[in-house]
Amino acid sequence: MTRNQLFAYFFALIVLGSCETVIDVDLPVEPTRLVVNGFINPDSAVTVRISKSKFVLDRAESFTLVEDAQAVLFENGQEITQLNHVGTGLYTSPYRPQVGQQYTIQVDADGLESVEASSEIVKTVEIARLTADSIRRENGSVCSNGDCVPTFTTAYRFQMTFTDFEERDNFYEVVSYVVVRDSFPVFDDANPGGPIEYEIFTERRRAFLISDDPVVSSSEFDFGDGGFFGSSLLFTDDIFSGRSYTLNFTTEGAFGGKITQLTVMLRTLSVDQYEYLRTLQLQEFNEGDPFSEVVPVYNNIENGFGIFAGYSADSVVVDID
Repeated sequence: MTRNQLFAYFFALIVLGSCETVIDVDLPVEPTRLVVNGFINPDSAVTVRISKSKFVLDRAESFTLVEDAQAVLFENGQEITQLNHVGTGLYTSPYRPQVGQQYTIQVDADGLESVEASSEIVKTVEIARLTADSIRRENGSVCSNGDCVPTFTTAYRFQMTFTDFEERDNFYEVVSYVVVRDSFPVFDDANPGGPIEYEIFTERRRAFLISDDPVVSSSEFDFGDGGFFGSSLLFTDDIFSGRSYTLNFTTEGAFGGKITQLTVMLRTLSVDQYEYLRTLQLQEFNEGDPFSEVVPVYNNIENGFGIFAGYSADSVVVDID
């Protein structure tokens, strides 16, 4: 590079680096709207959370809860119950929805536009057969003075068979819970050099699921050679519509404890709940990727935001010796 070329290069850097254009953008301010979130199913009382939307540049971490709303539930167009506020924006009714029925919620609050949403409780697809076997899997190592010893955990591999209903498109979610027995040390401050005692406790956790099954790996959530992993498995009946199918998946081990019980749940989702969970997972998967496409989370609240959706479920409990 000649001297003149070098001078021109640095001059261009200075000129371009000093060019800055400030543009003031007036973002449209959307009116505050009601936000309603709730999943309904035949095994639980109806519960929704009601809050207010916030401006996109609002830095507040939480949403403003609505504590004076009127929420009414309709079954097939007929008013069935009113929901009562029980605190922290939660509204509930002891009524339990019925399979095969259509439900609509209407919400009113002072100073805000009324909102409503509808969904259905779809017919339950039952688990016909569930088999499980344990597998020992390395999950890290413990090192001391440069020497490392691998540590292992026990995971459980499942095969779940069910039969899809032929008369409609079906949407599914598999979730699993584990009951874990664990312990933590209890130190005696009055006797710091004394023996350490351990207190045993039991807790129920949402299990982590891993699957390379075709119905999962053929979806938008294919993570490559390892298949999908997450807190639930979402899939449709596109591959097995109207037929029996056996799904293969694995649950995580109990890190730091022992699994004493496993629950596997097959949820048959309304299209509203499936679309909400699908778009939510895609958004979470793309988070932090500047080159990914923006994925708006599905919303079925008319004149507002949120999700009101129904599902039914069948579950199997496995006790671990």
